[in-house]
Amino acid sequence: MRHSITALLLVGMVSVVLAGDAPNGTTFEHKVLSVDGPNLIRIQYCGLPVQIALAGISYKTQQWEEKGLAYLRQTLRPGQTVRIDTDYSTVDKDTFPAPAFIVVAGKNCNIELVRRGYAVTDARSKQHGKALQTAMMEATQRKAGFWGTKPTTSTTSVAATRPPKPTTPVARPKPAAPRKAPPNYSGVVVADLNGGEYFYPGSRLARTIRRGARIEYKNPAAAERANPRPKRPNPYDFPDLFDKWKTKQLAAKKITLPQPEKAVAECRQALQEASKIMQEGYRDRSKFNVNLKKAEKILAAQLQIMEPLAEARPNDKAVQKVAETLAMQLYQARKNQSL
Repeated sequence: MRHSITALLLVGMVSVVLAGDAPNGTTFEHKVLSVDGPNLIRIQYCGLPVQIALAGISYKTQQWEEKGLAYLRQTLRPGQTVRIDTDYSTVDKDTFPAPAFIVVAGKNCNIELVRRGYAVTDARSKQHGKALQTAMMEATQRKAGFWGTKPTTSTTSVAATRPPKPTTPVARPKPAAPRKAPPNYSGVVVADLNGGEYFYPGSRLARTIRRGARIEYKNPAAAERANPRPKRPNPYDFPDLFDKWKTKQLAAKKITLPQPEKAVAECRQALQEASKIMQEGYRDRSKFNVNLKKAEKILAAQLQIMEPLAEARPNDKAVQKVAETLAMQLYQARKNQSL
């Protein structure tokens, strides 16, 4: 009896100690350990380092990934307490850790990245979807970041300050290692111990993995069979393997994707039809709300088709662009309806 009472007291003490680490619904607070990438942060969860991906955003080019990374490292300092709002819009309920929105000092970092024009919304978050769309609209109107004009370098100033050519021969630098795996790659891959993806060893994302959390697998198949947490191929490092992996996932869920070319063409047609209906409503105020609701219905039905396709083909620029345009038009149709 005495041993049972002692055990219960110990359990109670441990529960009190870990109370600050326990999630409260889908929101919890933890301390930042490091910023590992433009969309990855590491926190201390119940005494263990855990890597969390930022939800609801994506980057267009490496230039803006670097801008986003600099902003996160400036904003999220090691040891700083942040609020984690998990988002299960694109993952299963039992996924851990789920993608999340990071809030510090009352500011949502994910939304701020979009507002600054460093990132764009991926149009998949149901939790902060409207806020992300509003932030992206503000960025496009201000021509902030990605949406602005690209800076040009003055060739005159560069030529004026260019040092004279050396007279002695200079050794040429070695060619950079490829950043993306070749097709049908079957060699060594690397992953973060707490992450859900594996990477090509020479890629930029692989170099962001902290040394103490870096783990190697002899080939992609070994990474996908990892126990207790299987890894999935990163879509940018392994586009062909990611397509195969995603096809298996969709087949397991009995989801059939449309042909990309056909889906993009139908989506553009739906955008034209919805835009025509909306413009008619703007001209004739008596039809305003009715027409915007019609347009909303067309756009929402098309987005339901495009969302899984956009998720399955992150490297398809045509699919990604039309999905973003679709989400923005749907946001406008809903926003402009009067109460």
